Amino acid sequence: MAVMSRDFWMGFLLGAAGGFVAALLTAPESGERTRQSLMERSIELKGRAGEIGGQAQRMAGGIGQKAAETIEQERARAAQTLQQEKDRIQGAISEAASKMPWQAGEAGTQPRTTA
Repeated sequence: MAVMSRDFWMGFLLGAAGGFVAALLTAPESGERTRQSLMERSIELKGRAGEIGGQAQRMAGGIGQKAAETIEQERARAAQTLQQEKDRIQGAISEAASKMPWQAGEAGTQPRTTA
């Protein structure tokens, strides 16, 4: 059992070493250059993320402003419609009252009630 375990670890170490050498030989750039490229790319991506975040904030602000304007327009329109309906109802009440057989405020002309 000890021989098999030793052979396994020897094969593992030789395979790892071989993989490391193959990676070094096929790497397109040196480790320092790769780290530098990663650093530059991360700075670039950070800048783009900031730009996108700024655009999103501006869009959200524009949407909020548009929503506030629309709400105010609809509030004004609803107030106007409400006033028109109040005027229409008041006119209908006045017209109906003028057609009654008695006139408001005239003594003795109110409808009789039967008991």
